[in-house]
This record gives sequence, C-alpha cells and structure tokens, in this order.
Amino acid sequence: MIATMNATELLSLDIGGTKIHSAQAFVAGGSRPQIRQTARILVRKARSFCDALELLAPNLPVPLERIDVVGIGAKGRIEGESIVHDELPWPIDFGAARRRFGWKKVRPFNDTEAQAFSLADPECLKVAKPIVCVPRERLINDGNLGVVAPGTGLGMAGFSDKSGQVTMLRSEAGHLPFPVVDIEAQLGYMRFLQSKIGPGELRLEAAVCGQALAWNHEFHYGQVVSAMDMPQLLKTHPQSVDTFAWYLGQAIRSAVMAFWAVRGVYIFGGVPERNPEILEIEPGKPRPALIEGMLASATWRDVMERVPVYHLTDPDVAVKGIIIGSALLN
Repeated sequence: MIATMNATELLSLDIGGTKIHSAQAFVAGGSRPQIRQTARILVRKARSFCDALELLAPNLPVPLERIDVVGIGAKGRIEGESIVHDELPWPIDFGAARRRFGWKKVRPFNDTEAQAFSLADPECLKVAKPIVCVPRERLINDGNLGVVAPGTGLGMAGFSDKSGQVTMLRSEAGHLPFPVVDIEAQLGYMRFLQSKIGPGELRLEAAVCGQALAWNHEFHYGQVVSAMDMPQLLKTHPQSVDTFAWYLGQAIRSAVMAFWAVRGVYIFGGVPERNPEILEIEPGKPRPALIEGMLASATWRDVMERVPVYHLTDPDVAVKGIIIGSALLN
C-alpha cells in the first residue's frame, strides 16, 4: 500500500524554469492514489505563483478550494513559506496560496526527491527502460535504489523500502568532488571546465549538467554552441557524448556508494530526455563510456558490475512522485 491518509484531494506541482506540470489525484484511506488528470502551463504567462495557479485551475477536475494537500517539487531554497527558484520570475509563495485557497497542508519537495518517490510505485518501475542489464543470478537484492538526475544541475537521491517502510535518502549532489582517476589524462579537461565555471572548487556537477554537453563540444571540437544545439550534433560528434557519459558513470558510482543503491540506479532529467545518446549508442546497446565510468574504480568494480541501470522515461514521473510522497508524509 502506498497511501496512508484518509479520503483526500491531492494536487501535485512540478515547477521548472519554463513550465508547471501538474497532476490531480484522489486518495482514499489505504489505497493507491488515483491520478485524474495532468496539465501543463508556461510560467512566463503568470505574474505570480497564485496567478499561475489561477491559469492552471481550468485544467483541473477539482476547484483549487477543494484541494486538501498540495505537494510542490522544485529546485531552489526555502525561505519561510516560499521557494526561491533562480530561474523563475517570481518566488513560489506557497504560504500565500495556502491562505488564498484554504489548503490544509503544503509539502515542498526537492526536485530529485520528487522523482525518487516515484520508485515506491511498481508501475513506474515497470515502464523504466533497462540500460545496463545484469544477469538475475548476479543481482544484489539486499540494498537500496538510487536516482541520478542530470538537468540544469546534478540531482541525486536514494530510496529505501525495507520491511515496507519507505525512506527517502537525500543528498546535495552539487557538492560532490570532481572525480580524478587519471590526472594526466583529465588535467586539460579539468582546466577547461574551471575556466567555464570561474573561481571556486571544481565539482562533478560541472561535467554532468545541462551545459556540459555544449562545453564538451567546445573542448573537443573547438566550436562554441548552445545546449539546445547539441541534440543535432551528438551523432556526428561522439567525443562530446562519451565524455559526458563517462562522468555520468562516475555519478552513478557515487550514488551506489552514498546510498548502497546496489538494487539499481534510475536515470532521469532533462539531459537524458533530450539526449538519449548519452545512455545508448543505439536502442538496447549501452554506451561503452557510461560503463567505463561506472567501473573506473578498481576498489568498487566488483560491486558496480552487479548494479543495473534504468532510464525513467515516463514524462509524468515527477508529478507521480510528488503525489506518492505527499500521501506517505502527510
């Protein structure tokens, strides 16, 4: 059973820099949340968070005033009853919305945390696409699951459901140190990335973020392009992809180490959604550089060889995770 609350109307809001993705669900005590409808609006059309909700309201099957619990997934920092999202023109003032629409509870989620909660739903796991497969007899069944989410930045979370008790394992993936395996081979790339991010410590996130593919293209081919240009360039410029995939493999390894996520790591986020080539060179064939990055450390190679990797391709995975998390935590 996922839900533990009495009959409740839930609203899930996944808020990014350009759009709000919503889902409305009904939860009866002890049952699985039943999603009624999903909808999207562009944030640039709204003057404030409450205004965005008013624009969203006609797409919902239940009036905003009848919603009991609202879950909000977004990156950014919480200040009082607001989430400050640097890419939004206004703060996500959920306190003002709660008072305006009479909501009983509002539950903010980190964006990666929202995605990780979807792992509590077997249906989400069923539709995940296998990327790195492991023979059944080699699988490690006593462990946790992990989520690695390359998007604007790098998100990472762990998920445990031992004895039927769901526990979310949070992290600050943006603080992971830059992995150095062969300093002579990596030094030129490290100096290049440092020139891009400016002063401060070089971290793994710089090689596994939304801008990294474009930076890789400039590093390997000498051409300055935007991240939005990259999907058209990847097949003819494989070094850009292979470099990203290798460091993504290192991020997967970090998730396994941090959360003992030996049962599997699930990839989600804007980068693999737009650029699936970072995971597979063709359908059903994982990118060798990804596996090389996962196995680069001799001390963890015997474990990493037994960890399967999946791609969460369901576009509604975040709003579903927010609904599940809201049902479990409220």
